[in-house]
Amino acid sequence: MKNFYFSPRLSLLAILVMFLFAPVSAQYFYHAGIVYKMTDVNTAEVSYLDGDFSGVVEIPGVINAIIEPMYSEPYEATVTITGIGNYAFEYCSNITEVVLPNTISYISDAAFYHCNSLSKVNLPNSLTSISRNAFSYTGLKTIKIPESVTELGWNVFYGCEQLTDVTLPNSITDLPGTFAWCTALEHINIPNSVTSLYDTFHGCTKLNNVVIPSSVTAIGQSTFYQCNTLNDITCLAIVPPTLSNSNSFYSELFDIYATAMLRVPESSIGAYKAAPVWKLFVNINGITDTVRGDINGDDEVNIGDINAIINLILKGEYNDVADLNGDGEVNIADVNAVIDIILRS
Repeated sequence: MKNFYFSPRLSLLAILVMFLFAPVSAQYFYHAGIVYKMTDVNTAEVSYLDGDFSGVVEIPGVINAIIEPMYSEPYEATVTITGIGNYAFEYCSNITEVVLPNTISYISDAAFYHCNSLSKVNLPNSLTSISRNAFSYTGLKTIKIPESVTELGWNVFYGCEQLTDVTLPNSITDLPGTFAWCTALEHINIPNSVTSLYDTFHGCTKLNNVVIPSSVTAIGQSTFYQCNTLNDITCLAIVPPTLSNSNSFYSELFDIYATAMLRVPESSIGAYKAAPVWKLFVNINGITDTVRGDINGDDEVNIGDINAIINLILKGEYNDVADLNGDGEVNIADVNAVIDIILRS
């Protein structure tokens, strides 16, 4: 066996080389109680809050800053704020609202984790990604994710127990654990761009109905686990999506497969009755293969469908096709749902 010998002189030389060629330490600057980290020559991200903040926090889009590098002279720069860094607002329990500029392109891991009083945040159209646990355990009640967002990390809204109103874009394909333990969430519109669900609604104990769009091909384990009021499921896929196992749907209070209503395309009833796990549903009913939001049956979603819903509301009549949010009523919420479909198309 060959013996290796480490010379003290070579070791010292190696350390010197590592020191000389190591990356320059990150540069930071301070502005209005917030510390920013430089990410490039003229861009920076929110790094952390220096002190106790409460109420509304507004992040500027551009700052004229004095940068103080560790190994060189300070210099002045015009800096654009492009992101919210990892854990930037973590445990800032007294913040109630955050105003983000139209320069923000990303929100990093756990950026607002456990901001318990945070009930309002605007997500700008410049935003493209929201990383894992970014808004976990916040007090958000409503959230609208812009069409510019193409990536959602794991558990973005995990444990948001007051969240009731969600608007999702047609630009995302996965919802990994996105709304787990959002215990106030009763219904949600899943966009047609989504192809897979995994742990998405785990612990959503008030979710009573859901429409799974035809784009979904896979539903992972625990997607609807402990959804204890889920009794009406519509799956619009012609080919039954793959289910991981029977825990994809589960309630600790009752047997979902025995009591919930599963609505599927009329032409696919046989396929669902034969498909693994899906065949456990006792109550499988067919629905006419129609375009969602096409209330007047012309195979398009347009102003005519808005008028059709308004006429139903004025007459006090109910129609399954017009009840887009599945709340058992035809009302202004369904009008808004049609408008949303039109705007997304």
